[in-house]
Amino acid sequence: MARIRSQVMVGRDADLATLLEVVDGARQGRPQLAIVTGEAGIGKSRLVQELVATLDDALVVVGHGVGLTSGELPFGVVSDALGDLLRQRPDSLTAQERDQLRPLLPGGRGEVSTDRARLLTGVVALLERLSAHELVCWVVEDVQWADPATRDVVSILARRAHGQLAVVVTARTVAGERDEGAASYLEDLARLPAARRISLGRLTTHDVQRQLADLVDEPLPRGVAQRIVEIGDGVPFVVEELAAARGRPELSTAAAVAEARLGSLSGSARRLEAAAVGDGHLQWPLLDAVVGLAPEELDEALMAAIRVGILEETTSRDGCRFRHALLRDAADRAVPPAARRAWHRRWAEAIESHPTLIAPDPALLATAHHWHEAGDAEKSALAAAAAADAARRTGSGTEELELWARMLELWPKAGHVLEEVGVDHHVVVAFILRLSVSSGTRTIRCLEQVEANAIDEIERVACRVWRHGTRYGKSFEPAAWSGAFLDEHEEMLRAALPDLLAQTALMLATGFTDVSDPRGDAILVEMEEFARAVGDSHSELICAKLHSFRMFARGEAEASVARLEAVLARVEDVSVFQLWTADGNQIWSLAQLGRYDDAEAVIARAMSRVSDPYSLGVPFDHIAENACYVWISTGQWARAEDLVRSAKPYWGAGPHCSDVYLAELELLRTGRLSDAERWTALTSESPPMAPDVDWITETVAWHHGCAGDLEAMRRTLEPVWDASHPVATNELWPAVLRAIRIEADAAVRRRDAADRPRAEAHLARVSEVADLLHRRGPVSRAWTAELAAQQARFRGEPSRALFVEAVEAWETVGHPYDVASARLCLAEAALAEGDRDAARGLAEASLAVARDLGAAPLAAAAEEFLVRHRLGSRSVEEPGKAGSLTGREREVLALLAEGRTNEQIATELFMSPKTASVHVSRIIAKLGASNRTEAAAVARRAGLV
Repeated sequence: MARIRSQVMVGRDADLATLLEVVDGARQGRPQLAIVTGEAGIGKSRLVQELVATLDDALVVVGHGVGLTSGELPFGVVSDALGDLLRQRPDSLTAQERDQLRPLLPGGRGEVSTDRARLLTGVVALLERLSAHELVCWVVEDVQWADPATRDVVSILARRAHGQLAVVVTARTVAGERDEGAASYLEDLARLPAARRISLGRLTTHDVQRQLADLVDEPLPRGVAQRIVEIGDGVPFVVEELAAARGRPELSTAAAVAEARLGSLSGSARRLEAAAVGDGHLQWPLLDAVVGLAPEELDEALMAAIRVGILEETTSRDGCRFRHALLRDAADRAVPPAARRAWHRRWAEAIESHPTLIAPDPALLATAHHWHEAGDAEKSALAAAAAADAARRTGSGTEELELWARMLELWPKAGHVLEEVGVDHHVVVAFILRLSVSSGTRTIRCLEQVEANAIDEIERVACRVWRHGTRYGKSFEPAAWSGAFLDEHEEMLRAALPDLLAQTALMLATGFTDVSDPRGDAILVEMEEFARAVGDSHSELICAKLHSFRMFARGEAEASVARLEAVLARVEDVSVFQLWTADGNQIWSLAQLGRYDDAEAVIARAMSRVSDPYSLGVPFDHIAENACYVWISTGQWARAEDLVRSAKPYWGAGPHCSDVYLAELELLRTGRLSDAERWTALTSESPPMAPDVDWITETVAWHHGCAGDLEAMRRTLEPVWDASHPVATNELWPAVLRAIRIEADAAVRRRDAADRPRAEAHLARVSEVADLLHRRGPVSRAWTAELAAQQARFRGEPSRALFVEAVEAWETVGHPYDVASARLCLAEAALAEGDRDAARGLAEASLAVARDLGAAPLAAAAEEFLVRHRLGSRSVEEPGKAGSLTGREREVLALLAEGRTNEQIATELFMSPKTASVHVSRIIAKLGASNRTEAAAVARRAGLV
């Protein structure tokens, strides 16, 4: 007789050792991730079970992905793991954790947020708390079928810095079309520093023979054993099944051996197996209701299925599961279409009648799945309508879009029942358009479905607006299309109000109206009022954001900020991600107004919306990038860098907006980009969702300017200046000021008569662009003041009074780098008027700020100014840095680098030759050089001369 599974795992000693190393790393307080991959039946689960068997001192929780045709339920695997945790330790969650995670717990009813961001951070915080005091191993079986939220949790945990946490995931590497995206997800995981990938190959012939010997009590005939070895082909599951079937000749594939085992069932056991195919959460009360057998018959059926190796009882003994995914696949194929629909109906009815067994939102989504598979149009449509809100709450935008598209598809048969619950055709179309935010294949297919099923002109017009939006994107220029559109259709759409689709079409159309067109504002205010009246906070916030942006874009900055803040204060039931889009806009707007204290308050508010904002991935970049703008402007460079470095590991492949700010910090600190080639390549081919190409282009141009390659800078900036930038933006101010500073620096400090015509042409072009930009608030006054000062400086005109105004303006808004930069220019202007004491004081103050910020290029420019003009009677030694040169020594060094002798230096600087000799000796020692020539070379490399 053959056993169902080997008693001893063979051929996996090295793989088990790797898993144990992963666990040992976790014991040291460093979260670890193990990714076990391989084909179906290769032994992934068995390997993990062998690992778990060694973890007597650990808390092990397990969650299973299930290959449902519609995909795993949102947070389904996480919910499964939480259930396992509570079965082992009923009191393991604190009251606060139970409240936050209630939507994922059995019986999780009540008024509680199911916001995706809060649930993600809640699960992560729970596992971190548990792993702070003991080893925790979270096993995720079949991650290729796991829902996106579960995958996000795995990704977050694998990036954590502390905790005795080992995450072990298994993944089938060839799993079919429904697992699209799983391969790229696994590749991303495998690149993480904490990840170890264990790819299981097929067993050798020797290992198969060992496995076979362990499976049977008596030796098999030689021919049978050889056949099993050949057909099994090193796949442990197939070998086990062939051994149980004694090598029957008709069993030549994994599918065939799985189907053969199913064939041994009969009667009630076959009914149980067929019922179990329909759902991934096989808890006893649900199975009891679905199968419809008497308790004694159900027990008998279960024992029969366990006895022949089809099902097995779960560890917690509150349900059962298929012993292997291949057996489930075979059972699925064996269920006829009519029977399949009937079983799905029974599952839907069972879940509806047992509301406490599955968390509420997952239950709604599961019910919608089963009614859809049951083929009952009316039930499916109603379940989809009920589940759409659940999908929205759990952050599953793709699932929500699918549900609305399903309602549209079912409308001819089930539209009347949807209308009875308040969902008319326009509502369905409106939600499809609102959710169709990408240009992906599925989105286009949904739109085509909408257009093909349009029932009136309002739906056709709404589709036209959507298509225009996806083609042209958001524009703040006068748009003839939008004006004509409103002229033609506004009256018809207004007549249909408060129809949701009419609201949607009008709201979308405002995105293409000129910001000065009052019709756009009036529409948004009206749509916002409609949304507020029906409690649609999401739409209310969208309208407020659009209106606020229009106000800001036409110069009503203070009113814009107040407008959006008032709506943020009153909206409820809006997701963290949606709130962050508004928070980020507020931070930027406040910074443009110089209201940095208020911007800091919004940054703090945004980051406090969840316990761990960093881990939530790319959505947090909108907050991080605007916080970086504030902190870089106000001299908090280390804080900005720390923010990005802390959040960046959770963002995946870039670049992201915050990466551009890191590049800007590098330019401020060093005057060069260490990866200039990469950034340059992005100016011509930027990946999807990357920062604006113009922004990247401006950064690359800055790099060229810092390197002294003015022609490359000008050439790079040409498309930026030539783009159709409207009056309604101030985003170009930093690029404008940088370009003018660099041109003026070159004109004053590195005069090149041959380059003068090109420099003048570029300055004129930049000044034309500057004339288009808004000037509002104290920051704008600083921009304007320095612009005028740098223009005069470039032309060689008196500029002292202008730079006094610029310095004062930058001091008023609190931009230390800009203060120091303008102050150095003011020092030049003071020196030009013969005021050496003022020049010295201004340059030394600029130098002190530059050193404090770590702005090496600006510090070098200030030092060079002091040395060149022999203003170093005061010490310019860098505080706290041993061996720094005094101002006098830098004057000596400048002459030494020119090849002057001690006598010549003494004559030039009005000192004795002996004093000059002492200075030269000290300089050589401080620079770590061995002679005068080497000292000059070191000084040049360090930018001291």
